[in-house]
Amino acid sequence: MKSGDLIQITRKPSDSEDAKNTSFWNEASGMSVFIPVGEICVVIDTDKKSSIGNDIINFLYKDTVLAIIAGYADANDQPLWCKVLQNAGDAR
Repeated sequence: MKSGDLIQITRKPSDSEDAKNTSFWNEASGMSVFIPVGEICVVIDTDKKSSIGNDIINFLYKDTVLAIIAGYADANDQPLWCKVLQNAGDAR
């Protein structure tokens, strides 16, 4: 995953099977924000650190920058919280 990738939000493994929303951290407000499963977002930075030093991925949802811990992926390095719809280098 890299900056510019287009992603679709999925349920995280910790969400219930019928969850229609999932939460992500908003560093600016210091609060979790719930967004609907299925929303389309854009990865804006993969090299940031959280205020407590965790590696994070920042993505843009509407006009809000949200974050998730970068290591939240499976053994094949596929994210567990989104589906990559288009890699930035694949734009046509």
